[in-house]
Amino acid sequence: MRTIRVSSKSGFTLFEVLIAASMTMIVMFGALYTTTESFEVAREGDRRIQSKVSVRRSMDRFLKDCRYAQDIAIQGDLESGWEVTIATAGSPEPMELSWKWNPQDSCLKLSDGETEDKVVENLHNFDLSFLLDEDEEQPVISQISIRWLVGIDSSFEAASPPADQTFDVAGSTWVRKNVPSF
Repeated sequence: MRTIRVSSKSGFTLFEVLIAASMTMIVMFGALYTTTESFEVAREGDRRIQSKVSVRRSMDRFLKDCRYAQDIAIQGDLESGWEVTIATAGSPEPMELSWKWNPQDSCLKLSDGETEDKVVENLHNFDLSFLLDEDEEQPVISQISIRWLVGIDSSFEAASPPADQTFDVAGSTWVRKNVPSF
């Protein structure tokens, strides 16, 4: 019969197990940190994209309202804020829309006479310029150009973004009813 002897040299020492566990913890912490940073970069990208899409849609709506307007009245300036009143030619019945920007609350609001909605928040700067067509008996606005400086919106995100993250958007349109003939 054969006898098998167990050697005291087989297996790992306590010191070797502690070293292996420490190295595993360091690798796992590095992987966790890298994953967390990747998720933060993805969240930052989502905030930027969502903000830009929302602002671009609002700007397109504003410019489209101006493009198809029957009448446009502009009041204000960059320091006190803007109010653009648009008489639409829509059906079934025309309506009057009022776009208001107040620099104190950095908010652009749209009102149809009955309700008022916040359209763009964190709108820090609203540059507005227009061309007047002087050929009529009274001058009419024939082109409107706007440029907005907007802060990144974090309304859908739990953590707020740094305050210095802003972007510019700009657009321009002719008012079809008042386009000058060349």
